[in-house]
Amino acid sequence: MKRLLKAALCLLTTLAMCVSIAVPAAAATSVNAASAQEFVSGMGTGWNLGNAFDASDCTWLSDEMDYESAWNGAKTTKALISEIKKMGYKTIRIPVSWHNHIDSKMNISKKWMARVKEVVDWCVDEDLYVIINIHHDINKDYFYPDSAHLESSQKYVKTIWTQIANTFKSYGNKVVFEGINEPRAVGTNNEWWFNINNISTTVQDYITTLNKLNQTFVDTVRATGGNNKSRYLMISGYDTSCDGIINKYFAMPTDTAKDKLITTIHIYSEKPKEYEALMDKAYNKYVKNGIPVIIGEFGTVAATKNKAEIEGAFVAAAAKRLMPCIRWDNNAFKSNDGKETYGVIDRKTVTWKYKDAAQAAVKNGVIKASSSGSTNQSVSKPSSGTSTASSSDKMTLKAKKVSSTSIKLSWNAVKDADAYRVYLYNEKTKAYEKCVTLKGGTSYTFKNLSSGTYKYKIAPLYLENGAYKRGTVSDTATVKL
Repeated sequence: MKRLLKAALCLLTTLAMCVSIAVPAAAATSVNAASAQEFVSGMGTGWNLGNAFDASDCTWLSDEMDYESAWNGAKTTKALISEIKKMGYKTIRIPVSWHNHIDSKMNISKKWMARVKEVVDWCVDEDLYVIINIHHDINKDYFYPDSAHLESSQKYVKTIWTQIANTFKSYGNKVVFEGINEPRAVGTNNEWWFNINNISTTVQDYITTLNKLNQTFVDTVRATGGNNKSRYLMISGYDTSCDGIINKYFAMPTDTAKDKLITTIHIYSEKPKEYEALMDKAYNKYVKNGIPVIIGEFGTVAATKNKAEIEGAFVAAAAKRLMPCIRWDNNAFKSNDGKETYGVIDRKTVTWKYKDAAQAAVKNGVIKASSSGSTNQSVSKPSSGTSTASSSDKMTLKAKKVSSTSIKLSWNAVKDADAYRVYLYNEKTKAYEKCVTLKGGTSYTFKNLSSGTYKYKIAPLYLENGAYKRGTVSDTATVKL
């Protein structure tokens, strides 16, 4: 955002809705996705906890813990997080500025880290996706994307991300790390814009330096081990703009984990022709080639007329292109110039100021992934053995009771299938729901099950243009424990 004050497994969670089993905390915050695009497609519409932990350089404060409310006037509460979930948001992005909370050796304040962790834990308790980042630390003393400051910037990235990554290394993969927010050459003529058709040598330096800093971020997180070996990571281009990731000098980092990188852009526009053109550029270069894109910030100011219609249309356009959107909210509703009023929910009273806009964004943010990138094909709830592909990929599913608490499924391999998706019948919804997605193999064992009757189906998945297309769904295999 280019404005002044912006400054567990899927298996276990699905079974938990249908049967009574013990679900470990870590598993309850994980998704077993067969691709990064499938993972991202499940994130729905998100909400930013803006102008809270990202507040920076508040020199009038004597207590670092007051930063959280310095820009927005309210401390974050568990009730707020619960209300965000209740509205239907699936993702919360938590921007964090760290440089005001470190000592001379770049050790992050224990109190500050504990507070960030507390709010992340509230999100985890609500089974939300969470994005944590480095936000307003772009300064020549900390992070600055030019070759003159490469070494010091790499040191900052490595030191800060090592501490963040170690704090959250045991968390499930619904906790996502975003390397840096809107990286740019602050104070220059190219801070927020560059001519993509004629990129100067100076801007080339900014972009290629950022490539190196993004690589440092990925390598640092992976080196901490634990679940960070395969955690999903978000990568920003220059100023997190669309041009920042589609220019010829930007390059995604290399990664030891397969299919775990996501790129991100910010779009603040109310004009469909404008924002759809940007979405198309990102879709054609990345989504079509198997790299997901998240629109990490979007929104309209308080004075915007037809707010719900405008924001709903924006999110729908992004969902059509398989891109989840995260609404910027800075808890601001009035200002002298009418700008920077991106509040949606009043954090003090936990009441919605623009409920219709929130509902429209949530409703239109459902991504129904298909090979064409359109929203005309749902792959989540097969009600019968009907096919979305040819009958030649029909599978035979067998289910066997292994013990009083476990069931083994087995099936025939399907030629050219990239993965298999298992569905479990939910007595409450009277529908088969996604249970687990598996890359390869011809068997899978469910453990720690309660007594009851289990009905399963399975289907092959084919990866096309970064999204899975479902093949023929099998007949039902039933087991009683």
